[in-house]
Amino acid sequence: MSTSAHAKKTLVFRLNAYRYEDHDFKWWFPDGPEMPEYKVMSPIGTHPILVAYGNELHPRVLEALARVPWQTVDIFRLGFADNDDNPPVVLITIMEEDSDENLVQVAVDQIRSIMVENGFLDVHAEAKTG
Repeated sequence: MSTSAHAKKTLVFRLNAYRYEDHDFKWWFPDGPEMPEYKVMSPIGTHPILVAYGNELHPRVLEALARVPWQTVDIFRLGFADNDDNPPVVLITIMEEDSDENLVQVAVDQIRSIMVENGFLDVHAEAKTG
């Protein structure tokens, strides 16, 4: 595995706060909707997750990750460059060769549940290799 700063990162699991719905908008966008060019990470700003995470949620997230060989846990906004209000994300980085898909998915599900239980319905949970 490359240790280069430009090594390709792979999204392993995602559990979003939003349900996917396949709307048939072809009649509205005959050439397809314009898609943003790229995704960006940005600071979380003043979202209330910061205080709650620092005070009480951090140990619960680490408990959910107890069986996963994680490297980093970060909270920031992740989304498309043309959106000023991308959703907050708890992003877990794991080593690709250490990732057991089932264990990682269970951990991501648990983290999302922790966020919902504490009223953070807009906070997503994702895991990626790195």
